[in-house]
Amino acid sequence: MMLRAPLCRSLCKWVPRRWWHAISLGLVTYITCTFVFTGHYYKNRQIATDSEAQPPDGLPRFIINSDSESKQMIKTNDSAVQSLVLKEKTFNASLAENHNQPNAKFNDDDGNDADDVDDSNEMKPREAAAENKRDIEKVKHEEVIAQPEEEQYPPLVFGDEGQGQMGEPVHIDEVNLHGDEKEKYKTGFSNNDFNEYASNLISVDRRLPDMRDPLCRNLTYPDPLPATSVIICFLNEAWSVLIRSVHSVINRTPPHLLKEIILVDDGSSHENLKKPLEIYMSKFPKVKILRNMQPEGLMRARILGAKFASGKILTFLDSHIECTADWLPPLLMRISMNSTRVVWPAIPGIDRKTFAFKTNVDAKVLQVGIFTWSLVYTWETPRLEDRATPISPVKSPTMPGGLFAIDRDFFFHIGTYDDGMSFWGAENVEISFRIWMCGGSIELIPCSVVGHIFRSRNPNSGGANSGKWTRNTLRTAVVWLDEYKHFYSRVSGRKLVNYGDVSARLQLRQRLQCRSFQWYLENVYTTAFLPKRATLSGLIHSNNNASFCIHGEYDQMNRLVLIRKCEKKYFHNQVFYVMPNDELRLISNCMDIGKGRPILYPCHRMKGNQDIRYTKNRTIYHPPSNTCLTWSKESDKPDFRGCDGGTRQEWFWEKVPWTDV
Repeated sequence: MMLRAPLCRSLCKWVPRRWWHAISLGLVTYITCTFVFTGHYYKNRQIATDSEAQPPDGLPRFIINSDSESKQMIKTNDSAVQSLVLKEKTFNASLAENHNQPNAKFNDDDGNDADDVDDSNEMKPREAAAENKRDIEKVKHEEVIAQPEEEQYPPLVFGDEGQGQMGEPVHIDEVNLHGDEKEKYKTGFSNNDFNEYASNLISVDRRLPDMRDPLCRNLTYPDPLPATSVIICFLNEAWSVLIRSVHSVINRTPPHLLKEIILVDDGSSHENLKKPLEIYMSKFPKVKILRNMQPEGLMRARILGAKFASGKILTFLDSHIECTADWLPPLLMRISMNSTRVVWPAIPGIDRKTFAFKTNVDAKVLQVGIFTWSLVYTWETPRLEDRATPISPVKSPTMPGGLFAIDRDFFFHIGTYDDGMSFWGAENVEISFRIWMCGGSIELIPCSVVGHIFRSRNPNSGGANSGKWTRNTLRTAVVWLDEYKHFYSRVSGRKLVNYGDVSARLQLRQRLQCRSFQWYLENVYTTAFLPKRATLSGLIHSNNNASFCIHGEYDQMNRLVLIRKCEKKYFHNQVFYVMPNDELRLISNCMDIGKGRPILYPCHRMKGNQDIRYTKNRTIYHPPSNTCLTWSKESDKPDFRGCDGGTRQEWFWEKVPWTDV
């Protein structure tokens, strides 16, 4: 303060008074303009940002895009937005007239794209948003129309054209592809883990053989059956595969049984799945599109679709399927007879390389769903003697998470999906446990056939799903396995931690008065391996050298049985169980004889090669061949040889209770 006063007096002495008036006025004007301009700038910037980050008119985190009826669900008082909707209706109507022509172009395409390009460049989206949010949507809409069709998505093949008719394979010789075509081929496989290049050559309406058991073709179904809402969730699905999935539903479903098809886009980034998809689907009045702004995960996406569905029955399908003749009535009939039934179709594979379709579904190849003790979904062939006829519904302990039908009220009654699960994985096992334990049942319906592309990996996970899958299985174990959750933990090597808040799921189980997991094992999955049923369990040491044990080279099909050092590192691969039916097994597979050597193979309960017994003489004996398991000096691979009573055929057990495994 002492320095400031002399400084001001010195300045006033040297600067004339009239100059001070001018300087003061200039400073005030500058400050005022700065505040006004800055406020205006940030206001316009926020408008532009909001217009890109949010759906218009303050919609929630998902957008509804579909036919005219569903567009009316968007509440708005903006007459400009209403006029945009009317304009798009007119455009969609004109598009429907020529969309089925293989070489069709948009009706406003007069062969000269220059006028369209000029229109799209007339005003930049961000500049337009600063003036009016309606204009940015208009510009985006015009940009989509202006681009040639082939830039929006690969051209589609319709009707009886194209390759792969009647489910025949499409063979692509990569060696003969060059330049851009070879790059398309590689990119298609990389993006999808199936041959998108081949898919683009196949009609989206391709004809398929009737691959049902012949007995199914004589069945009739009662009238009326309830209508269904088909829910298909997708994330960056290949264009032709997604369109073919929708076409197969529409082409092979009786119209009066199809209430609607709800496509749930779980945050796709592919441009052709945005406005081009809306334009394409606008010709189908029953197709509606819901969009998550970002990937929410398979479970939450399906829950979203279920909430918007209006059909009495919900039918969930994957986005890479093809329905076959009369696929829907058998499913609806079983649910109409009992609303607590959850049903799923026979699912032959569509070859991911050639798109060849399996041409028959008979009783010998049908498989129901089961699970491993690591809570991995897998398959099992039911015994024919357990079925009244080859086409009788089959009770299934678990079911695929992406292809099933369920009464809508029952779906919400049992708690939909566990929305605390992330991405995908274990939801099929979890919902299966819940259905059975909480008052429902699951059936495989042989007369309903839906083909599915089985992939070796999920191309959208980016390799980051393993941790989420583990978390999902942990949630399943903690909520539903009761005392068996500790066995799951020890078998899988996963500690029962970091699975999130499951209090709501535990309360749901209590509210529904669900049965115990022991009841499920005794009444539903009766062929499940129960370690408590074993007459003997533990490590099998060689009497020739007690520091070596029988070891399963991974608990998987066709893996060898070896001799290894007895180490805790291999604990779960060295704990064998003797079952009451004389099976000698690890947790998932039985010891089997393959070409004289012991291997691991799925337990089939038919003895034969799996009739392997531990005797009082400490031998591991195979009665049909009268041979004993022998550890030869030359190899760590034992084999079955004539029994000679030597130490290399003697084995003793280190007992390990199953609760300690």
